[in-house]
Amino acid sequence: SNIVVSATHSHTAPDYGKELYLYLGNENRDPLRKGYIEKLIDGIASAIVKANTAAESVSLNYGVTTQDVPVSFNRRSVMKDGSVKTWVGHDHPDFIRAAGPIDPEIGILSIQDQSGKVRGILSNFALHLDTVGGQKWSADYPYWIAQTLQQSAGSDVVSIFGTGCCGDINHINLDGRERNKTDFIGKSIGESIQKGLGKLKRVERPNLSVQSKIVQLPM
Repeated sequence: SNIVVSATHSHTAPDYGKELYLYLGNENRDPLRKGYIEKLIDGIASAIVKANTAAESVSLNYGVTTQDVPVSFNRRSVMKDGSVKTWVGHDHPDFIRAAGPIDPEIGILSIQDQSGKVRGILSNFALHLDTVGGQKWSADYPYWIAQTLQQSAGSDVVSIFGTGCCGDINHINLDGRERNKTDFIGKSIGESIQKGLGKLKRVERPNLSVQSKIVQLPM
């Protein structure tokens, strides 16, 4: 009775907003783009049906771990005149401090079958998915998280990543302008998740509850 559709932010995913709007409104559209929208809708729906069909009893283990290796940085800086600017190096003569913190925590939920085998790992970390440039589609650093976890937990383990609150958190260190590379970021986060798996707590009574609330936020 409750279906949650969650969209995650990425700089290298297909831009389908306009085409989806036209498709749902039965308006004229390019056949190739129409085909993609149909594939997109069918892929999501088919995945849900497939997962529901394959549902089985599992155990859930949850917890948090810390990303100790610096891979995320606040891109906003407070200046001497009180203004807040983006992409100002910390060596700037008018720089005072970063405008806000980062969140080093990684949320983890591990799913194990009745034999104790890990079937899936959900993770959450606050860092923009914009570490890849260019015009090609890319899974960005979550791809490397999946690769790292599959090397240790098995090639069939499903890794699902969710972006945390990362409004001003990027991969560029303004202390020295280094840009962390995609594979370095993903592998590092994946290794942190691996270390945290042994510290998770079992959900003894896994009851799913759903709560909805509209929150009004000022500009």
